[in-house]
Amino acid sequence: MMWSRLLAALMLSVFTDNAMSACPKDKNVCEYWLEVESFMTMMDYKTAVYASGGKLYHFNVTNTTLETHISDTNVITADGWENQRLVIAVNKTIPGPTIECPILPGQTFTYRFVADPKGTFWYHAHTGTQLSMGLLGPFIVRENQSMPMGEEMGEHIMMLQDWNHDMDAELLHHKMLYGNFENRTRVEFTGSLEGGNFSMFKFHSGLINGKGRYFKPDGTFIEAPLSVFTVEQSKSYRFRVIGAGNLYPFRVSIDGHPLKIVATDGNELDPLLVESFIINPGERYDFVVVANQSIDNYWIRGETLEVNVKNHTALAIFRYANAPDTDPLTKRRQCLQSHK
Repeated sequence: MMWSRLLAALMLSVFTDNAMSACPKDKNVCEYWLEVESFMTMMDYKTAVYASGGKLYHFNVTNTTLETHISDTNVITADGWENQRLVIAVNKTIPGPTIECPILPGQTFTYRFVADPKGTFWYHAHTGTQLSMGLLGPFIVRENQSMPMGEEMGEHIMMLQDWNHDMDAELLHHKMLYGNFENRTRVEFTGSLEGGNFSMFKFHSGLINGKGRYFKPDGTFIEAPLSVFTVEQSKSYRFRVIGAGNLYPFRVSIDGHPLKIVATDGNELDPLLVESFIINPGERYDFVVVANQSIDNYWIRGETLEVNVKNHTALAIFRYANAPDTDPLTKRRQCLQSHK
């Protein structure tokens, strides 16, 4: 366990129990406790679970129409792959809620610092493969002052990462060095648009705030729960997007909604309206989106830049208030020269 003391004239937010925990503006000192533990995905304490129709059920449920689904609050689903994967969680979540030197089991470490400058940042482990196993989280520093009347807007945080099912660090390392084989077939390097190759860190799926869907080689996918970002019609929202991946850059878009880029890596920018943008591991982008479409569900997409691959996409749902609890049916607008 560890705790972080924040000495600031600014405001800090971290994820706690799948929600944001903010340092109140009238506090000069805030304390947060972070507990780092190993967990297995797709487990409800000691009971295995599986995904169907975007819901979770215990392993022994055979008819989902007759049984009540369980909450995903205490389950780390990742991409819904049923073979449990060992992960490192902070306060029982991935992404976790803030961590220099390795902290050994049973030890505590105290961080004292001034929360400056403002902007979108993140924390992650620097030891071995702990980052790829889930030891990461957002770190948001806000100005300790209210915005002028009429400028307040909603906000969402989105952590985007690639995901691999190999849980053993040595196995993953050797596969990257000597090759990866599945079903008596060598898994080749994937290529990028400019003709380069990615390494042998195989992309099994993409996650947004720790949730995604695993697409099988035959094109079918596991109906795991996805992250949902709820918005109200006619309102504007600031999205803080963090590239928390290991290898792959992503093209980020929201079906039917242009994005106004306003900041990158903690620095404000002159606003730039785009259909989509590319984020690399470690980068952060803030954009503003106006919820000006009909009340419905829209896909949020994070697509890798690989060529000649299918379904290498992280998905989440951009849901208008009062829209049904269903998957979107929307399509991404193609980025063509004629659409300038």
